[in-house]
Amino acid sequence: MKKKLLFNYVKTTAFILMLGFSFTIYGQITVFSDDFATSAGTSFTTASTAIGSSTRWNQTRSGADFGAKIDSGILTMTNDSSGASNVNGWNMGFANTASFISPYNSTLASNPGIVTWTFNMRQQQSNPSGFGSGNYGVAFILAGTTGTTRTTGTGYAVTLGNSGKIDPVKLVSYSSGLGTTNTIIQSNTAGLTDFGNPYLSVKVTYTPSTNTWQLFVRNDGVSFIDPITGSLTSQGTATNATYTSSTLGIMGGFWNAGTRSNQVANFDNVKVTVVVPTITSLSPSSAVAGTSSFTLTVAGTGFVSGTSVVRWNGSNRTTNFVSPTQLTAAITAADILTSGAATLTVANGAAFSNAQTFTIDPAGQPALTLSTTALSSQTTTTGTASSALTYSITGANLTADPIVTAPTNFEVSKDGTTYAATSILARTGNTITGQPLTLYSRIKASAAAGIYLGSVINAATGAISKNVAVTGIVLSAKPTTQATSVVFSTVTSTSFTTSWTNGNGSNRLVLIRAGSAINASPVSGVSYDSDASFGNGSEVGTANYVVYNGSSNSVTITDLQPATTYFIAVYEFNGSGGTEN
Repeated sequence: MKKKLLFNYVKTTAFILMLGFSFTIYGQITVFSDDFATSAGTSFTTASTAIGSSTRWNQTRSGADFGAKIDSGILTMTNDSSGASNVNGWNMGFANTASFISPYNSTLASNPGIVTWTFNMRQQQSNPSGFGSGNYGVAFILAGTTGTTRTTGTGYAVTLGNSGKIDPVKLVSYSSGLGTTNTIIQSNTAGLTDFGNPYLSVKVTYTPSTNTWQLFVRNDGVSFIDPITGSLTSQGTATNATYTSSTLGIMGGFWNAGTRSNQVANFDNVKVTVVVPTITSLSPSSAVAGTSSFTLTVAGTGFVSGTSVVRWNGSNRTTNFVSPTQLTAAITAADILTSGAATLTVANGAAFSNAQTFTIDPAGQPALTLSTTALSSQTTTTGTASSALTYSITGANLTADPIVTAPTNFEVSKDGTTYAATSILARTGNTITGQPLTLYSRIKASAAAGIYLGSVINAATGAISKNVAVTGIVLSAKPTTQATSVVFSTVTSTSFTTSWTNGNGSNRLVLIRAGSAINASPVSGVSYDSDASFGNGSEVGTANYVVYNGSSNSVTITDLQPATTYFIAVYEFNGSGGTEN
């Protein structure tokens, strides 16, 4: 019986306004990266030594005809590097993790934050059979013991190939080489449960504080796409600490093969990052010299219980972990004995955050003290003022009324009702009337669509000015007429064209989902990557993929499966670069 594609679709809807937006700052350091753009030689290396002229990648092998090379933008491993007879065996192209830059630690559990590996891999077999002698299997070793082989070594890897007809991508730990593994997570979402020889993008994350792993996979189709672009689909999370406290000194590709001629495995776009702490605000942001000890609240990201320590001018202070985004620290009277400035950082082991300045005002002189150094991001739509965020201000020894000045496209208020570009704060004697006085900051209704940042300046005669950082996004106006009349044409066994009548937005975004209706909507203020090849565009929610993002009225969608029902949704929107609505 001839197979055919079946279709259904969801009525088009207007783009939905996002209720909130935030600029989330995750400090991370790239500790290793290689896109193999520099050739190490056109010939295969056929010995257990450096791969060609590379100073980063080495090879070990078991079979006499196995070889590796770095050329044409990829790392290639083969079982057939010369005219010699092929034998069952394996080879591995690896880098030593000791060469990764700080703060990476070869003992995974000792890393200061989340470790992320991204890479591409592929092998030629349509049904890879695994890692037994004579079988075919490909792996990327995330972290393994030096001297890992098919039968020796321990560590963690991503593998493809096992007995049977179904070959998922697996995140595994291995105990006696790649031939003996324990599955931690395997690919399980629609369209990603069984692989042969497509080009794959893979991402793995490991959280040291909880020993939690997460696996992400994308089928790139007929060529590699850098896994740091677009979106990959999560295959779930799991905990495993079997080898996270061991020294795991290598990372790299592994190819297990039999005697069939000209069999290769390819790897590309290898990158490893480590999350480090980031400070976003301090509360309070200043103190007067000679005053008493106090508790400092540090807000940010990447804080780790039992690891993160607040540092004052490079010296540790007693620190209390509140959450991954908040710490408190005991600041002594001796720390603020004299006027000046202190440098605040957070250390997660060998990893350090960005620096924030804590001001120590001179005693007996005019001084302003604020409750924070930064406010959360604000969001609105052009033509409407944003909701207000607040902070408090106090003054001491003032000789003139303080003046609060908002940056362009923001406005301030001292009562939450009357807003202006500047606000003058009345004094009672040498302090601010009603202090601590709550001040309000918001984005103006007149602000054009865009992403804004700046600082509210708090100034007083003779006092050191104090700033509060503000950020925000103004979304474009929402379309009022939705797209209509979705139709299908040019249907083949693996593709079709869908077209529609445009609404009054400047652009359209098209989602597709296999097997059931679209179950998530695009989010305003987010830019999505599109790819007409099913499964390669940005993923919205779970298994809803962006196949079109533009101003036209049709798209031809490819790489579909026969006898499968597909659901389509078309969304009108205005804006770009983070102002989409």
